[in-house]
Amino acid sequence: WVRQDKMAGNKVPELVHGLCHHLLGKNAAESDVSSVCTHSLSLLESRFTPSDLSNEFKVTERIKKKLFRMKRESDALAFSELSRRLSSKSVLQNKWAVLKLLLLLCEDHNFKQSSSSFLHDPLSVSSNLSIPQSSFKRPSVIGARSTNESVTILPRQPVGVESSFSTHNITGTSGIGSMGAGSVAGSFTSQSTDRRQPHSSTPHQDPPISREAWTGRSDNTVVDERTLPKQTLPQEDKLGNPLVLPYEESVNTSHEISEAVLVRDIIFTFQGIDGKYICFDKTEDAYRVDPKVGVPRSVRELCHKLGELGWLFRKVRTYTENKRHEKSSGLVVQSFCSALSNQLSEYYRLVAVLEGQQPLSGLIQGNPLASLTLKKLAVWTYDPLQRLKTLAILVDKAKGVKGGTLLSMLYSFTHHGNPSVRTLVKQLLTDAYRPINFMMNKWLLEGEMNDSFHEFYISSDVDVPLDRLWQSKYAIRKSMLPSFIAMETAKKILITGKSINFLRLRCQDRTDVGSVFAKEWMTGDGSDESTFDRMTGPKLLQTVDKVYRETSKYLLEILNRKYMFLDHLKGTRRYLLLGQGDFIQHLMDLLEPELVKSADYLFVHNLTGMMESAVRSTNAQYENADILQRLDVRLLEISPGDCGWDVFSLDYHVDGPINTVFTPEIMLKYLRVFNFLWRAKRIEFTLAKLWTNQFANSKALQSIRELQPLLHLINTLSASMVHFINQMQYYITFEVLECSWAILQKDVSAAPDLDEVIAAHSKFLSDITTRCLLDANSQVLLTQLRTILNLIVDMQHKQDLIFSQCFQELDRRKKLEELSKEREKLKEWGTSDREAENELSLKRQFNKSLSAFKSQIMTLQMAYDGQINGFLTKLAHQQDENLRFLAMRLNFNDHYSSAQSL
Repeated sequence: WVRQDKMAGNKVPELVHGLCHHLLGKNAAESDVSSVCTHSLSLLESRFTPSDLSNEFKVTERIKKKLFRMKRESDALAFSELSRRLSSKSVLQNKWAVLKLLLLLCEDHNFKQSSSSFLHDPLSVSSNLSIPQSSFKRPSVIGARSTNESVTILPRQPVGVESSFSTHNITGTSGIGSMGAGSVAGSFTSQSTDRRQPHSSTPHQDPPISREAWTGRSDNTVVDERTLPKQTLPQEDKLGNPLVLPYEESVNTSHEISEAVLVRDIIFTFQGIDGKYICFDKTEDAYRVDPKVGVPRSVRELCHKLGELGWLFRKVRTYTENKRHEKSSGLVVQSFCSALSNQLSEYYRLVAVLEGQQPLSGLIQGNPLASLTLKKLAVWTYDPLQRLKTLAILVDKAKGVKGGTLLSMLYSFTHHGNPSVRTLVKQLLTDAYRPINFMMNKWLLEGEMNDSFHEFYISSDVDVPLDRLWQSKYAIRKSMLPSFIAMETAKKILITGKSINFLRLRCQDRTDVGSVFAKEWMTGDGSDESTFDRMTGPKLLQTVDKVYRETSKYLLEILNRKYMFLDHLKGTRRYLLLGQGDFIQHLMDLLEPELVKSADYLFVHNLTGMMESAVRSTNAQYENADILQRLDVRLLEISPGDCGWDVFSLDYHVDGPINTVFTPEIMLKYLRVFNFLWRAKRIEFTLAKLWTNQFANSKALQSIRELQPLLHLINTLSASMVHFINQMQYYITFEVLECSWAILQKDVSAAPDLDEVIAAHSKFLSDITTRCLLDANSQVLLTQLRTILNLIVDMQHKQDLIFSQCFQELDRRKKLEELSKEREKLKEWGTSDREAENELSLKRQFNKSLSAFKSQIMTLQMAYDGQINGFLTKLAHQQDENLRFLAMRLNFNDHYSSAQSL
């Protein structure tokens, strides 16, 4: 039987040669016949199989669709019935082949033209065959090889050992690279596992089929496939189905080397080392089998697929080696590289096991079942391949990032759907997070910043002075904040470290406050939990919260007990916000003679002495001595025409740790508010004095009857001004200052840290500034209010001038009466005509001056009413409800509205 098979095999080339000669015609050249015969033999030897193998239903449906597209519905129905009958018959065994032939005949409009095309170009035959796509499948990270190369077809070499996977009865459609059942038994050249010292093999007793029998040549002439006629193959047929994809013409698919040699080379590629036949191709960035080496196509594809593992290993190892020498990358990147190296160490153990599974001597001794094969490698390296793919993806994502950004990238992969990927990434993240965890521990325990590469999510500015330590020296670096740490937690960590540094550098206190909790967390509670979950989970949040609360509480206690922060806060309220009423009133009484002078004639030491006298004469003398020592007098910048009232101000000096709250910016706000309150207090003081003078002087001037209408007008205008100032003072004192102060006390007592205290104090001043019309949005209202206050001051000046002239007139009249009484005693009655005329002239001048004063007062009243109406209108449209209620209270009886309508 073996002899008959060999004789039949030797006749195949002769039969194919005769068939080609018959098809090409009797006049065809021998060279053309040989070329067509060679190509036909290669097709017969190949493992090309139709994609529709044993799929009778699929071919039938294609024919039906083809007929429907040609609008031959009746023929489609008839074909459907015939195909049903055909499937029920058992005479034909390959029914799908018959249907496929019918489909191919249907695709061509002219079968004769198709036959002629075959005769002129035998390569067109391959367009009717379909190669399975799995045969050409490449790894996703390895590029495809160009098909424009050619290679010389070498004669086969005998081998002594049959391939372990050439005898398996598996078709080429498996996609794993096995040989077809109908292909000739492949023979490999026996090679040594040493890629530097190849060994010769003992030839098999049965010689292989000669090259002369396959090619029809009597010699071993080398055939170059580049001499064959070529034609551009269509990518798909008329039905849109993919046709045969030509395999790389430059690749040698013969059987020249054994599988053991390929396995040995593959193990080398697993370590990133080039083998004898499998080397790294830089142009394609992949491991490739030497195209000149005779390796079957399926085996070659399997080697390329296995080479992906080496490519991934090479990628990860290159990243770790480059980053280890790049010191500026930071500690997190170095830890990440160390974690990758640990994973590669596990991978090295796998490679060592694989090498131990393949002693080449055992294969030569004839025990192929105990040896390592490519298929076994494909199965055993599946899980390592997936792990290396994950590592390669992480390496690609890690390029150009460091610190917390790298940790955020790694953390994003912990939400992966694959549990093995999550576990792997969490292991890497645990190791990469250790430097940041160490920095955080140092920050929480000692307030130290060990961040040479700017990786920590808390930054430090060494150029910031100590008095700005709390506000500007430390901040959160958002770009380096890991995504698994919430911003609220990061703020607590920042405040804790700031508090420790503030205590040590500003308060000179080195008490170890929250280290007990942090040390318990660092050393653990005796459990086995020491992974990333423990370092970032609920235990971290609890520890940070405890250390934060204890440290912040201790800092606030130091500020209140040692540096009397709350006492200083109350001192600013009493003296800069005019809360100590008796002191402010007595101070105004003492300063009035000085402040009415021009600002150029004021001296600070004189004003300071008066202030100290006011302190000794009021309840301010019982104040804490440290607070009174900080109280001082300050003169503002003098402008032309300013009086003492315009430039006088009280000042409060702060130093030490409390200037963290009372910053220069905050004290400037206090100064603005004091000037506003001092001006309003001065107007109240002026109106009180004006009203007192009116009552006292009106009784003294009752004898001047022509003065009464003017006094009534002055009294009416003064009453309106007093009402306005009293309402403004009530609003400022109670609704602004007292309410805001109550809120401040509540917020400060409940503040958990110094940041909250600073925020509460800033909000207190901001509310006062807004409600006192001192913010940027209330400039128009503030201008009108200042105009109204200036009108009140003008009113005082005019009233003083009126009363001055009236008292002069009263003195003149009293002297005239005394003169008349003296003449009566001398028994002289009456006056001369000249004296009477002079008296009449003086009365006319006085009446004229009264008329002028009346006109001025009426003009002043009109200006005052106009400003009040405008001020009330704008107040009614303010967003702050307190300002709207102030407008309602000022015009509760619509007095100004009715006056405006008149």
